[in-house]
Amino acid sequence: MCIRDRGMEAGTQATVGQPQRCHRVPFAQLSPEDQEVIRAKQAAAKQAKHRQRQRKKPAAPEQPQQSSEYPSLISSEDYFGECYGLFYDPSLQASEASLELLLSMMASGVPVAETGAGNQITLGQFQYFIFAGSWEQVWEHHLFARLAFEGFFVITTDRDPGRGNKLGQPQPLPELQPFYSVLDWDKFGEAKHVRKVLRKLRKHLAGEGSPRYVLSNNNTGDAIFEALNQYHIDKSGTNWMTRKYYDTMKAADQDGSINFKMHCIGMHQLGDKSGDQRLIAGEIGFSVGMVYTSLSGFMLEGDAGYNQLVCLGLWLQQHRYAFWSMGHCYSPELDYKRQLGHRVYPRKDFLERLHADRGEFESAQTDFSGLVDGEQCSFDTLLASGIGR
Repeated sequence: MCIRDRGMEAGTQATVGQPQRCHRVPFAQLSPEDQEVIRAKQAAAKQAKHRQRQRKKPAAPEQPQQSSEYPSLISSEDYFGECYGLFYDPSLQASEASLELLLSMMASGVPVAETGAGNQITLGQFQYFIFAGSWEQVWEHHLFARLAFEGFFVITTDRDPGRGNKLGQPQPLPELQPFYSVLDWDKFGEAKHVRKVLRKLRKHLAGEGSPRYVLSNNNTGDAIFEALNQYHIDKSGTNWMTRKYYDTMKAADQDGSINFKMHCIGMHQLGDKSGDQRLIAGEIGFSVGMVYTSLSGFMLEGDAGYNQLVCLGLWLQQHRYAFWSMGHCYSPELDYKRQLGHRVYPRKDFLERLHADRGEFESAQTDFSGLVDGEQCSFDTLLASGIGR
């Protein structure tokens, strides 16, 4: 659905909904990203109807004020139904200036468009934002890092936002989530599943001759990305974290003038020979200031994925990260985050926490060091630290 854009130059268009697709393509043949886009649009329509029915009901008697505790559960319907889908204006070229314009208009709350029914829409009611421009512009590493710094969770799409046709290569799809998965260390330590995993690990490592494990950060070259990429291609036929995405993150990480660090986390089983280790799980994430964010992960055997996540939580806590941002938060698809003790934060509350702990963007010099490139830590050390007991 296309509607006139009131916030940009006259004559431009804003698109409400997700990137369009060819209507003759069977749903089952679409990529997982496009299928999610369609489900999100359907959920948004359903949520709008629900709100309309609620407005027709008589006002309920005032209830006592509820606890300020954030919930640990949100359905995918409620998650995707909170916002409109995609905002796209072809005059908004990929640049930090365009991002700053977008953020200022979002903060002002000025209506930028309207629905077919005449209801006004502000930028803050959208979820996805695509910038126009050349391949080099949309993948510029400084802009990528700035999006992360401002709280966007960038994924990718292979659909042209204007025409709806399939792109030759996926492009960035920045998402300002309606809700975020936030893991605080007190909730992490209290989570039953975490405590169960830690008990099992301590018992396992106490056994004579049991395998030893280590976590590593940025010390295996591109091996983490290659394992992650192959895992997702084998599992679902595609990987939203493309090679270009990964290379852009690397360029941002290597730019010493900005506050952005990429983290390739590996869980390795040590062999009998010195220096011999086998990769069995891992993930790729990033940090801005004292906030670590997980992007995508993999596991190559058994319970390695859960063990890696729990021990990574101990490692991040040991390094004094303020909290762990785990990205998307809806269940049942992402219920493992609830098992780790996460809470579901509305966008506004998450951004307030991010702003408090991220530092300055144009400076990589802070008192906080966090995970260091090439660093490695054994499970024995993490489990003996007393954290999580």
